[in-house]
Amino acid sequence: MINVGTIVDAEWLAPDSIVVYDYSTTPRIVDVAVTALTHLCIPIEVEWSLDGTSLVDEGMIDGISETDVSKKNDSNLSKSYG
Repeated sequence: MINVGTIVDAEWLAPDSIVVYDYSTTPRIVDVAVTALTHLCIPIEVEWSLDGTSLVDEGMIDGISETDVSKKNDSNLSKSYG
C-alpha cells in the first residue's frame, strides 16, 4: 500500500503537566472472595488471612438475621427442587 497522504502544519503538543489518576478505590481481584462472603452473610474469619475488602456495605446486611437468610435459602431450594 502506498501512502498518498500529506501532513500540513503538524504540531506536537506536549502536556504542561503529568496526569496522575488515583486507583486506590478501584476493586481488585482479591476483593471478589471477601465481597461474595459478605453478600452471603458469612462472617470473615481472621484466620483465613484474606487480603481483599468487601465492596458490599456491611450496614446493608446488619439488619439481616441468620433466620432470614436460612428462610430465603430454604425457599430457593424448594423452588429449584420442587
